Amino acid sequence: NLEILFHPDRLTVPMARPEGPIRKELNPVSWEEILKSITQDIITLRQRNQPHSIAIINGDDTPLMQELWQNVANWLGTPNFYNEEHRGENPNSTFMTQGFAEAPKLDIINADYILSLGADFLEEGAPVHFNQVLSQFKDLQNVTRNKLIYVGPRANITATSSHRWMPINPDTWGTFALGIAHILIDENTLDLDYFRKNSHGFTTWTDKEGREHLGFETIIRSEFHPKRVEEITGVAEKDLQEIAEGLKSRTRPVVLCGQEALQSPRGLLHLWATHCLNFLIGAIQREGGWYFTGKEKQPGLYTVPYQGKPVQNLFHTDKHPPLEKPSLDIFAERVEGYAPYPIELLIINKANPVFHGENRTKWRTLLKHIPRVVYIGDLPNETSAHADVILPCHSAFESWDLVEHIPGVPAAAAVLQRPVIKPMYDTRSSYDIMKSILGGIEGFDENILPVKDAKSLVRKRLQKVYRPRQGQVFQEQDRETWKTVYQSHRRLKLELTEKQFLKTVLKNGGWWDPAAVVNKSLNGVIKTQHGWFEFLDPLLMTQDEGAGDHNQLLKRLLAERSYPKSMERYTAAEDLGYPLTLISGFPITNPGGKTVYSPTLMETMGILREIYWESWAEIHPETAHKYEVVDGQIIQLDSPVGVIKVRARVRPIIHPDTVFIPMGVGRENVGRFSSGMGSDPRKLMVPQPEINTGNVVLSGTPVRITLL
Repeated sequence: NLEILFHPDRLTVPMARPEGPIRKELNPVSWEEILKSITQDIITLRQRNQPHSIAIINGDDTPLMQELWQNVANWLGTPNFYNEEHRGENPNSTFMTQGFAEAPKLDIINADYILSLGADFLEEGAPVHFNQVLSQFKDLQNVTRNKLIYVGPRANITATSSHRWMPINPDTWGTFALGIAHILIDENTLDLDYFRKNSHGFTTWTDKEGREHLGFETIIRSEFHPKRVEEITGVAEKDLQEIAEGLKSRTRPVVLCGQEALQSPRGLLHLWATHCLNFLIGAIQREGGWYFTGKEKQPGLYTVPYQGKPVQNLFHTDKHPPLEKPSLDIFAERVEGYAPYPIELLIINKANPVFHGENRTKWRTLLKHIPRVVYIGDLPNETSAHADVILPCHSAFESWDLVEHIPGVPAAAAVLQRPVIKPMYDTRSSYDIMKSILGGIEGFDENILPVKDAKSLVRKRLQKVYRPRQGQVFQEQDRETWKTVYQSHRRLKLELTEKQFLKTVLKNGGWWDPAAVVNKSLNGVIKTQHGWFEFLDPLLMTQDEGAGDHNQLLKRLLAERSYPKSMERYTAAEDLGYPLTLISGFPITNPGGKTVYSPTLMETMGILREIYWESWAEIHPETAHKYEVVDGQIIQLDSPVGVIKVRARVRPIIHPDTVFIPMGVGRENVGRFSSGMGSDPRKLMVPQPEINTGNVVLSGTPVRITLL
């Protein structure tokens, strides 16, 4: 944050290109002039009854700002709003099995056996929190009792912190989970009568048309025998038996599924299989397992209903199937090609679609063709380079904000961000910018932006947090007290007046409630059509069009390891002679690619691999021997769609059939320090299907090594 605050390439004054058909250089302008101009653009589009020609992309992932920007879009009358989230939560398996969309909260501090299927929770989501939780889970007094087993093709931080790392063939976690389910079902260690009576799809059933469907139990017994699972996953049958024994012998086991699995071609199937396995072992709404609230997303301050015409949302496809999530690439494809109407004004707040979108070339072209692109941010990036207007905002050390709803943590929290220095340049908060633009529009609903500035907005939200008078303001505690309060999820009464609460939060930095999201009623979180847990929801069939039935789908995709029909390009790539599989992701040393703005962090990003200011490719010693690669050598990696050069790191921490390259470097237009440094693995990745169901595919592309 200090290096961002004093970064020599910070955006310090408003900039705009002179209007006209020829793209000109950005020049400094006054705040009053440029904000008035943007306001007039919005007024003109509304007068023409075309507010849907405005699109907004928000990259501020605090719930407070997400809500405000969504309200702005709804009031303006445009459906074209997109939150560029980097939390990696996926609620689709909950939607299919329990009838509502919510990602689980992980009560791992109370677990006694954790099986992690690609869930690198010490690097993703809330790593500081889960590192502290794991220190309690692995307490020396319980070291012989509690077990953490990590299953994945690479020994990441969570794997190396586990009691055992179990290498697995890439993209086979779902097969592994169903293989464990087979053992538990086949050995009659579960109360099968309970699942037959209290779930739908577990046993064979007949639909309204009289067609018979094989049940989950029958499919698992017939298709996922440990011998077949061993052939698919590469995990020995005896190890599968050992894992099953661990799950059935403990009182509070849980199975996790994380980004490493979700970002694979069969990602949603891995999450679904994990979800079903957790239901089988009783890990849902149970201490040490997965918790759900079963509630719709609660508004933070004020909710504005959509006030525009019923036009298509360009971040979705025409058909908009139930599991489809809004997509940057769908938007780029539609706006440039077959969209039913044009986009005249694009407002981008702290987002970077040129980098985070898959088709970067298309995004660069698109931004040149939209009449006006407004970028709000504090530092230059791949997107701001193509903007027509740049509105500089405060850095984190100059801003007020409130972070809530921490991914995966079974407790409510409100963590304060407050400025430590007055703004150094002619910058403003995005709240102030928004308020100045919309305040000039006749009839503006002032409830959307109800206070004068960002500080007052945070205060107003904290007043709502206070109303139930529950939880606890952050305070110094000894480890045992914190552990007792958190582990018991005990409801705490807030013994402060509102004035005292606001003053103490301002001083101590936040508030939390360890009981807020913990509800032990399983019935309260089952909201399916039948009122039971749904093993084989019809939506599962959307993972492979034309599969025929659930038996064929699971057999083809998991028991035989074929690709979904929408991903046949992966099959074609393998057939062209690319024997290795690329896996990738943002390491903890470069979350979301933000490290590129800090010289200190660029120096230390690859410190565990002794790599500085460049990318690396991790390969197994067997793979290195096969291709005659020496540790530290520059190699070329190519796929059916691209080529990059990168330094090899030969380590026995990765599956022999895979190559790992970290994401977040090889960037452009990110300032003088890091532009052009390293190689971007996205250049190798085979494009994913047009319909995005929530798991962006960052791993799974077939690649090969070529010596230079």
